[in-house]
Amino acid sequence: MAEQEHKIVIDKSKSIKLQKLSEKPLNTFTEEVASAAGKPETGSAAALVAALAPALGSLAASLAGIDPEGEHKNLVLELNEMRKYMLKQVDEIPRSRAPLMKRLAENADGLHLESAARVACSIPNEIVYLMCRCMELLDALEPLCRAEDKPTIQAAVYLCLAVISVMRGQIALYATYMQDASFQYVVKREAELNVQEHQALIDSLLEKTTV
Repeated sequence: MAEQEHKIVIDKSKSIKLQKLSEKPLNTFTEEVASAAGKPETGSAAALVAALAPALGSLAASLAGIDPEGEHKNLVLELNEMRKYMLKQVDEIPRSRAPLMKRLAENADGLHLESAARVACSIPNEIVYLMCRCMELLDALEPLCRAEDKPTIQAAVYLCLAVISVMRGQIALYATYMQDASFQYVVKREAELNVQEHQALIDSLLEKTTV
């Protein structure tokens, strides 16, 4: 007699969908950030702030009456895409940090710690780059805005700078677990150079948006 084929039927109505950090209500998210037992940590909180910077840029564009399908379409589109991308990083940062936390809990050796630390540094360095790019977009937007809306751009710039400061702190922390002194220097220097290259733009933009 042929063996009876058994099929496993999954009732999708009873499946559990894990809620992403970026999909949680702000009240819940901030409560979890404040709790040592919560999953969010410094990087996730900074990523949420990073999403607000281009969001404020989009607000300034809307207040200026910029047609999202007009001459400055690419500027508006990039700000909006950056906002959505940063929200994804709220969840991605804990994932990139997880291998390092696991290795530390296991008292892993230097080589394993170094590889995990390099992974943990990848997104913070990318966010520094993107916040600098966000300020380039804000600088392009500034001449198109009304004087009364320029403080909105200034607020976005200060959010970018706050996020950059947090990300550089994260990179410096993770770099302490690296044995390779050259890579340790390079990973920290990459973020530093990004900021230095944009310092004149930052100073000028803050001056132009001060009422």
